[in-house]
Amino acid sequence: MNGNLKKLGSLFLLLVSCGMTYGAPNTEALLLKEIFPGASRNIRKTIFLTLEQQHALKALEPGRTPVKLFSYREIVQRETLLGYATTVKAEGKSGSFRVLIVVQPDFTVKRVAILDYPFAYGQGVKNNMFLSQFAGLKFPGLFFGDTLHAVTGATSSSAGVLLAVENALICLGQPL
Repeated sequence: MNGNLKKLGSLFLLLVSCGMTYGAPNTEALLLKEIFPGASRNIRKTIFLTLEQQHALKALEPGRTPVKLFSYREIVQRETLLGYATTVKAEGKSGSFRVLIVVQPDFTVKRVAILDYPFAYGQGVKNNMFLSQFAGLKFPGLFFGDTLHAVTGATSSSAGVLLAVENALICLGQPL
């Protein structure tokens, strides 16, 4: 038994030294510092969604009751707005996971990151080649096809990320 624990400890140490800590989530704060290195502060805000926003969310997911409150962060450098960030729950075939969506002041997607994905199936959704496809895009018009491509073996999770990005853009006030 003790020998097995040593082997597990050695394997964990190897994975950590390679930067591959299985199951270790990317923290929102560290990612925001990386994305906005010159930001002086981020301000957490919670807003009530308008009826128009609620109807737009319902149109994206007809069987689901849309949220009425939405939390996000305004990222600021001195008095200049650098962008917005929010963490949204996405759904995949195996269950739900958290996605960080960072948006520029003009509602262009700056970056999408998976904060945690605890499932063995569909790991390809964490791939930077998939996530980087969202950078520079705006809503409406986000769909898989010419610009965006789902990950083979993670199709449901890919669709969940897309829906999370659309929901975030609507809630942040993207003109509909």
